[in-house]
Amino acid sequence: MKKKKRNGSAALLNALKQLHPDYVPPYDLTDDAPESGAKRYWFLLKNHLYKFAILSCVFCLTSLPIITIPATSSALCHTMMQLWRKGNCTTFLRSYFKAFADQFMDKSLAGLAVAAVPSTLALALVTYTDIKEGLALGLAFALYLLLGAIWEYLVVMVDSVDLTFGQNLRNAAILMLTNLKWTALLMLIDALTILVLYFLFPWWVPVLMFLGFAMRQLLLCAIVWPIVQKRVLGQNEEEEDEE
Repeated sequence: MKKKKRNGSAALLNALKQLHPDYVPPYDLTDDAPESGAKRYWFLLKNHLYKFAILSCVFCLTSLPIITIPATSSALCHTMMQLWRKGNCTTFLRSYFKAFADQFMDKSLAGLAVAAVPSTLALALVTYTDIKEGLALGLAFALYLLLGAIWEYLVVMVDSVDLTFGQNLRNAAILMLTNLKWTALLMLIDALTILVLYFLFPWWVPVLMFLGFAMRQLLLCAIVWPIVQKRVLGQNEEEEDEE
């Protein structure tokens, strides 16, 4: 099958050509991408590596105010969802910033709840009970991972399901409870991410900043999207695209 040249960002390609005169722009291999699973993941990673690098850097920079993290994580999910479902995303920066602004307040409040509820629980346990501080922190961490799994379901549905934010939040909680195997995997990925951030600082900074965050989000989309597709949309992606 003949490979079609990718449009991409003209400014980026021009800059790359100036730095490296022999640089050959990557190609759009959308039509050759495996349909699903690990093969599709590695195919997209290999053929869109520069997008992962740019998006990871942009995600880090736009997350610096801290309070914007819910909106930036949702925006990164939106862009990775486009890449996962379509096999390409030529306007990836425009898509990122558009999703960042969309439903900013709703996503910020939901993200605040994910962070505040476990913290409040830990503080209440330590203050009003005889429970040991370590156990209280462990329970709060487990609750954070559980709420984080709901968040992962939520941001995928906000991007792909035409429902209100409240309806998507309810469905995310239901999916979390009815897909325990995948929920456990989401919690494990979040736990490993947090442990790496904490114990390997600052050695993780170059890897996560330039690739890791986008790679992680594509992995989460690859896990959650088939569940949303089957349980919420009730139809396959090909039928949805035809409509």
